[in-house]
Amino acid sequence: MRKSTSGFTIVELLIVIVVIGVLAAITTVSYNGIQARAKNVSIQSAAKQSLNLISAYIASNSNYPYTGSSSCVSEGCVWGAVITTPSSPNATLKTNLQTIGTLPGTVPETSSGIDGIAYAYSSSRTVNGVSAPAILIYGLEGTAQNCGLAGLVNGSGDTLSTVSTPYSTSYPNNTSCIVSISAV
Repeated sequence: MRKSTSGFTIVELLIVIVVIGVLAAITTVSYNGIQARAKNVSIQSAAKQSLNLISAYIASNSNYPYTGSSSCVSEGCVWGAVITTPSSPNATLKTNLQTIGTLPGTVPETSSGIDGIAYAYSSSRTVNGVSAPAILIYGLEGTAQNCGLAGLVNGSGDTLSTVSTPYSTSYPNNTSCIVSISAV
């Protein structure tokens, strides 16, 4: 008489374990992509809000809201070597923009070295040879991401030029966005 054994063979168990591992890897990659896209949408929204506030201030006052060198627009921003520790908006910039509307709050951090939304002013800055002293700077997760705003520029120092790509500069794993703010 044969003895009946029930259960799974080692091969069947290994196949199940491999399938579960593959599914877990696919889920992790998909989740990380969703998180990066959600961060970018939040950052783009804050950048658009900031640009609209600054543009409305310029239209109402025929002047830029802040003519110091650089400042955060959002809370806790960091901008590479210029603003090295998480900072708040400059008091003058904040007060001036609050006459128009509400500044964006804290913006999600990225791996770009540019966290939050920064504003920079230089009276000698040009874009394509024309005076354009104010810019808005922000970073996005991922390579060659669409910055979501018009007026993108790139260059060195105060000499900038418009770009034909939907981003200012793309690096491995992050994207830099520099937007020229319309002249007064």
